Amino acid sequence: MSVPRWIVPAILSALCLALVLALCGPHNAQQKNAQDSQQLADDFAVMQPLGLSGTGAEHIHIGKSSWYHTILTQDGTGSLVSRLDFSTMQESVLCNVEGCAHDSAACPAYLSGYGRVYVAGDTVYSIASERDEDGAIRSTWHTLRAHSLDGSSMRQIAQVDSLSSGVEMAICGTNIYHAAGNTMYMLDLSTGHETILSRSFAPQGEQLASYLSGRMPDGRLALLFFTPQQYIFRAMDASGHLEELCRVPAVNGLGNGCFDENAHYYYSEAETGNLYMLDLSTGQTSLFSDALCEWAVQHIWGDGNVLYTGSSRQLSVTGGHLLVQVDARLDPEDFSGAPVHGRLFAFPLSGGQPEEVTLMDFYNGYAHPLAVQAETPAGFLVVGDRPSAGTAVLHGQDGGSYSMEVFEEHLALISPADYFSSTPNFRFFDQLPQPLPS
Repeated sequence: MSVPRWIVPAILSALCLALVLALCGPHNAQQKNAQDSQQLADDFAVMQPLGLSGTGAEHIHIGKSSWYHTILTQDGTGSLVSRLDFSTMQESVLCNVEGCAHDSAACPAYLSGYGRVYVAGDTVYSIASERDEDGAIRSTWHTLRAHSLDGSSMRQIAQVDSLSSGVEMAICGTNIYHAAGNTMYMLDLSTGHETILSRSFAPQGEQLASYLSGRMPDGRLALLFFTPQQYIFRAMDASGHLEELCRVPAVNGLGNGCFDENAHYYYSEAETGNLYMLDLSTGQTSLFSDALCEWAVQHIWGDGNVLYTGSSRQLSVTGGHLLVQVDARLDPEDFSGAPVHGRLFAFPLSGGQPEEVTLMDFYNGYAHPLAVQAETPAGFLVVGDRPSAGTAVLHGQDGGSYSMEVFEEHLALISPADYFSSTPNFRFFDQLPQPLPS
């Protein structure tokens, strides 16, 4: 059996580290461990791409004073890194080249394909797909670039092929972590060097959940693995080392929960509608709230199978609250694909009764609860009312054409107090125009 080339250096590095710790003595070792733990707590931040349909702003991240994302170029063939300033509420292309048309690689913000951006320290990183000479998108070929915060410079770091367009990531310092199947990758943002931490990241018989979505109080990443019988929670440090936290029996709905930053995991049991909190440090589950039990609607088919019609839920932790969106058919007896309506409830993590958030976002002809896209230093980032931007005529592969109403994303900030009290005090960004689909 051949030994991967990275094994020997890894073993030598581990031996050197052990020798250093031994020479340092217990006191210095403890001090270093405390410093390392604090550094992890300061650096480790979960980065979840957020979907905002229709603008090309498919993946975002928040800086201290701005929100960075991508927008379509005017011809719709590429994208541009842009910045929305929290103080001025203005959107601008991340480019300070005087007279730049933002339509070619000469622009530091220009991406020939579609990408996503992340902020780490004083750098905006973009990971974007590229186009072939014939203009076709290379779905497996992505370019990693580093942009200055003011748009004055850009440098290409590396080309990587392990990233897919919808992958979710975590970042620790200058390293990005992401999983594909049972393989965990670590990508150094400063060099573009990619390391495979493990090709069998999920133990045999287990599957890793498709998202990296939790953060432990000590800065480690909380991961969820599962089998048909149980769910296993583990914590991962910056080296990729896993520590098992707890195991719980599988119940319907447990895999669709969310974490807070205090080692708690919240989920909704479909059969009862109850909300539960799992303490990852003890493995104990407790009832968080039974206030939404009326939404646990179910129908039994003649063969004994259960069809749930009122228990579709989306959970997230934002602003010290557990947000629970419940979707149900307008007519519980209608299974024809009729529209659903949603209600959004905010539960204080400290306990108490929930408040319903009645703010709405209007698209696809229906009202939807106003979701928080991101929690920023300037307030909650939301998508406000969406008046139609016009009608686009699209041409199908069969030679025919059809029209489609296009809605603009009106991004806004709202204070947490106004959001939870359903007070529509929005501050809208002055955004750059976007082309209609063609």
